[in-house]
Formats: sequence, structure tokens, C-alpha cells
Amino acid sequence: MGEEEARGGVSAPVLLLFGLAAPEGAPPALDRALARMEQDVVRTLAVRGFQVRPASARARRPALGELTSAVDLAGRYDTDRLLVLDLAKDRSGVWVAHFLRGLGGAFDYRKVGCKGAPDLSCPGLVNGILAGLRPRAALDVDMGAMLRERSKAVTRCVRAEDRRPVAERIFGTLELELEVRPSGKLRVRAVAPARVASTRLGRCLTRAFEVVDVGPFEGEAIRVRIPVDL
Repeated sequence: MGEEEARGGVSAPVLLLFGLAAPEGAPPALDRALARMEQDVVRTLAVRGFQVRPASARARRPALGELTSAVDLAGRYDTDRLLVLDLAKDRSGVWVAHFLRGLGGAFDYRKVGCKGAPDLSCPGLVNGILAGLRPRAALDVDMGAMLRERSKAVTRCVRAEDRRPVAERIFGTLELELEVRPSGKLRVRAVAPARVASTRLGRCLTRAFEVVDVGPFEGEAIRVRIPVDL
């Protein structure tokens, strides 16, 4: 699939896939069964408009403990969505975990039952994956995690201002009005007091936030006001 979708030139969302892998020493029949299932998954995702990118053999597979962590795993791997498929140790099913850019922990996590080893069959796998592809709403965007992640960049702006001559420094509390559009891109709508927006500090704070991409979601844009103490 190309980089741009035909509809309006909008990029299709990228999904990074950690696929199914047979354990070492598994019979060839299991390898073939897992390969067939993975092909079905890729076809399903492609039909729904995703650019599917397989994880590199060197990429670290997300660990179980990261399912509930505050880490934005999809963002860490620079992808819109991250899908991890893990074969259960007893081969009774496949664990399916979806991660979204801008969201800490798993967006969806479930086990799909399998049967018939070694020629394994998991008839519910595609439906289990589709359940995690449900539309993402504005409420699924973790604004708190985003603000915590940007706190170091804000601190650098404030410290740079502290080093300026006292007569040129800005004192007090500023307020930034942020807007996250449904595309996932963030922009600074306003800086108050307005005179600060065009200063070195105002430009620094604007740059600190306008690099943010929380990933696409459905619904209205998110707006939030945050104070910055100097």
C-alpha cells in the first residue's frame, strides 16, 4: 500500500505488527499454521486502510508488564498503532494487545482461543483483532501523560528565561491554550498575556508543545489551558 491513500491524499494510519512466532523446536505444522493466521491478520488490516509494517527482528517485543504502564509504546516505536500477537505457552490461544499513539498502556487486550495443535486453528483471531480496531475517541487521549512528557521541555524554556537579565525577564504566571486536533496534531492557540507570545520564551514554549502528535481520534478537538509559573 502506498504512502498516501487515494481519499484526499491523507496518509493511511501505520500499524506496526509484532506477529506470531512458533517456539523453538516446534513442529513444521505449527509454523505453517501461525504463518497462515498472520497472513489473514495482515489482509484484514490492509482492507481496513492500515499500512501494516512488520517489526524488525531486532526490535524489542513489548513485555507483559507494559500492558498497564504509562508508557506510550506506539509513540516509542513511532507508529500510529502497535499490535502484538503472542502465542500462549500452552498453545491454548493467542493474546492480542493493541497500543495507540498517545495512550499509555494497552488500548485493548484479550485472549482468543485456539485448538487442534500442532496444526493450530484460532477461528476467532480476526474478530478479536477487529475488536481492538474500534474507533478511538477523544476520551482515549491521555492528556495528562502528554503534559508530563512535555514537562522537561517546558522546564528548559523557563530555565533559559531565568538566565536572562532581570530587566528583560518575564515574571509571574503564564497560561497556554492548547488544542489537539482529531488528526492528533497539537497547536498552541494562545499565550496569555498576549505580549509574551512573540518573545523568546513564548516561542520556546510553543515549540515545546507543537511537536506533539497524540495520534488520530474521532470527535471534536480537545482544548485545555495550562499554567506555567516563572
